[in-house]
Amino acid sequence: MSRSSEDRPELTVAMVQVEVPHQSIADNLLCYQTLLEPFDQAVDLIVLPETFATGFTADPAAQASADSEMLLIWMQSQARAHDCIMAGSLACQDSGSVYNRLVLMGADGLQGHYDKVHLFRPSDEHHRYQAGNTRPILELHGWRILPMICYDLRFPLYSTLTDQIDLILLVANWPEPRHDAFEALARARAIENQCYLIAVNRLGRDGGGWSYRGGSIVLDPLGKTLAAAADCGGITTTRLDRNEMIRFRNNYPFHADAVTDFEDR
Repeated sequence: MSRSSEDRPELTVAMVQVEVPHQSIADNLLCYQTLLEPFDQAVDLIVLPETFATGFTADPAAQASADSEMLLIWMQSQARAHDCIMAGSLACQDSGSVYNRLVLMGADGLQGHYDKVHLFRPSDEHHRYQAGNTRPILELHGWRILPMICYDLRFPLYSTLTDQIDLILLVANWPEPRHDAFEALARARAIENQCYLIAVNRLGRDGGGWSYRGGSIVLDPLGKTLAAAADCGGITTTRLDRNEMIRFRNNYPFHADAVTDFEDR
């Protein structure tokens, strides 16, 4: 897609934070349509939550086989309507396995994807999905993006890529009882990588009775909040400046002092 190949020092992003009715694709798409149809701000990237059309489903295999193609077509239509890239995760079937897949969709089709590597054992995600085994760095307008899904946030070794990435893109279904950890870990990942971080979470209650308070946030390389959706639904936009990030890294090249090779004693 030509737009995604144009280098841009600034990136305008929109976070869509909503309640996600459990396994009700029609209700969810109607909600997104209601928000996005009048949205006329020029943006480069619109980000939806993890499993944006169903919530965290207990039967991803059935969902993947029945609905993933339709959802990808819907994302492409939205990317075309808003002249941007759409990002969000859904259950996708591939070579007989089901993945929790974060996709970047453009008007001309799929721009890249990431299959969730860390599967949340307490909710049996490791029995319902196949774990991904790659750590792709996706590109949008010259920005190097590390995609992550929810539980990935807890594993710093996965995201320690300072000077190799410009932006961490996280989509989540992160429940309210552990929300303080969500904010703390997001800030840590931005600070330790000296990069921007976008974390989009959901609202409402899922099929297992867990509640979600949102708290979607955009952080700068110092871990400071650039934009926050708090606990309400809607679209939140902000602009990221890569030149500011590069100046900060040049002034404080912390990664040059990192010790990664230790001798065991």
